[in-house]
Amino acid sequence: MVVVVAVAVVVAVAVVEVVDMCVGKKCVNRLMLQWHITNRCNLRCKHCYQEDYNGDELTLDEIKRVLAEYVELIQSYCKNKGIDFIRGHINVTGGEPFIREDFFEILAEFSKYKKFFSYGILTNGTYINDETAKKLVELNVSHVQVSMEGDKATHDSIRGTGSFDKTMSALKTLSKHNITSHVSFTAHKQNYKEFSYVCKHSRKAKASKVWTDRLVPMGNGKEMSEQLLSKDEALEFFGVIMSEKNKKFRNKISNLEVSSVRSLQFLKSGERPYSCSAGDSLITILENGDVLPCRRMPIPTDNILNYSLSEIYYDHKVFKDLRQENIPEECKQCVYASKCRGGSKCISYALYNDYTKPDPSCPILKSKS
Repeated sequence: MVVVVAVAVVVAVAVVEVVDMCVGKKCVNRLMLQWHITNRCNLRCKHCYQEDYNGDELTLDEIKRVLAEYVELIQSYCKNKGIDFIRGHINVTGGEPFIREDFFEILAEFSKYKKFFSYGILTNGTYINDETAKKLVELNVSHVQVSMEGDKATHDSIRGTGSFDKTMSALKTLSKHNITSHVSFTAHKQNYKEFSYVCKHSRKAKASKVWTDRLVPMGNGKEMSEQLLSKDEALEFFGVIMSEKNKKFRNKISNLEVSSVRSLQFLKSGERPYSCSAGDSLITILENGDVLPCRRMPIPTDNILNYSLSEIYYDHKVFKDLRQENIPEECKQCVYASKCRGGSKCISYALYNDYTKPDPSCPILKSKS
């Protein structure tokens, strides 16, 4: 049996609405598309959610067609949400997106739609140099995200020898060309205490933002299932995030934004509880055109070559179910239930093959034998 108990962990900070547009009392997230344009990658990270590095890729002409469909979906999405218009956003990634020989041609197509959406790039940073940075400036990229996994030894043990130095070099090059840079950190037992180190080096490299989420044991990452944070470790980690977040206000040491807007982090931040956006304001397209609600929740739906993006988004049963805002039975008595909706659905799906189960690292849920 599972009972809900109170956990006094919320600190006194300002509540932040994690949205992109508010009309009166109605707040709406913009429609985000994560587009994996290739499975190919030059690294083999231990926690990667991929396990296959091959596969057919959409052609440039097919990508152009999907972009037009995305614009149509943005417009109908806004109408259904009761707002006039809010720009969408695409995160283009892989694999390693820079591996595609036509990558800059693809970005040139993205840049034609800046009225309708912004776009950023998620990369391992190994292809970032002065030449590529200059091209990204010309193509109006909104930001470039790289990953850092802890100190140099930890990072290289996960991503490969020499990759830490390449990550730092990429960040410094982006800063040199005034390109907004983000740093992501995947937390697990091996590295969660090194988050402060990541923030320190992100400040040194003049990154704009650091954000973090917990390990999702899927793909190659299945081998790291035992590295999932326990309830106590998760709570300790959220405290570390807040300590780093508050440095900006206490010491004014840099303008680095330390984000605390992911599943369960509100338990320490005091911000509005985060709920999974998969299938609602988040869509994923894989390199071959398969459409998922989220890359970290790889539930098969349909392929963009067979159906339009709007048809898949509005008609497929998985997307419909995810928009129902179902709450796990074990969480229904929790004061945060309607906002949190059970924590990280992708971790639950990875562990139980069921996204309706509650987040196993939630410290509020206590098992009673």
